[in-house]
Amino acid sequence: MNKYSVLLIEDCPDFTYVVKRYLEQSRYSIIVTSVETLREAQNMLQSAAYELIILDLNLSDSYGIDSLNSVLKLSPNTAVVVLTGLEEEDVGIEAIQLGAQDFIAKDNLNEFNIRRIAKYAVERQKLKNQASHSSSPKQAFKTFLDLEKYVGNPNYSNETNHAYKKFIEASVLESKYSELIDKSIDNITNYREFSSEMEEEVKDITRLIKETGVDSNQFVQMHQNMIKKKLQNIEDSEAIILQSASSVALLKLASSFLEN
Repeated sequence: MNKYSVLLIEDCPDFTYVVKRYLEQSRYSIIVTSVETLREAQNMLQSAAYELIILDLNLSDSYGIDSLNSVLKLSPNTAVVVLTGLEEEDVGIEAIQLGAQDFIAKDNLNEFNIRRIAKYAVERQKLKNQASHSSSPKQAFKTFLDLEKYVGNPNYSNETNHAYKKFIEASVLESKYSELIDKSIDNITNYREFSSEMEEEVKDITRLIKETGVDSNQFVQMHQNMIKKKLQNIEDSEAIILQSASSVALLKLASSFLEN
């Protein structure tokens, strides 16, 4: 991508000037919009779309990881790079585990690494979005191969690489399992049995679980969290159907594991 828009959320005018100058003078066509508070950022995100958000975690009206959570809630499909202190690599890794694409210490920022990080973050997010919406597990894992050139760049620490890859893999698994439960709901509502196509999807999800290294406790936790989210969006009368459908899907997966 050679042209994209950036929302910079930073409350230090001098630092904002430096970042804007570095990005806007690159060979890519980058338009940078800057705001100083989370409230201003929320207003901007409700009225415009951006390919990249660069976020200082410590603002006058928001602090730390809470700042990231607020931004991701409003713009979950946009690449986010967080700005940290020099000794805050643990905060940066936590930010990636929660959904940020990368982090950079302010004291280490220069015109070359901010341009590279910005470009890679946008490309990784685009591939992540493709993987999450892929209709085929094979296509999703092909997307993982495409991601390698962005995940494996030398700017990342090994811990950051690992955290990011695991986050992507878990996102795809959760998306596939959510679709299976939705289809199971449709079956129960219309008095249908699992189709052969759905049986194949169960096998694909089984393979995904094994390849991503998710253990039984992690999967059960994912299952419970997913059901909790789905229950928030339905009427009480539909809750029993949802619980039944999720139980059927879970039992099908259990059977698939035993067979393999």
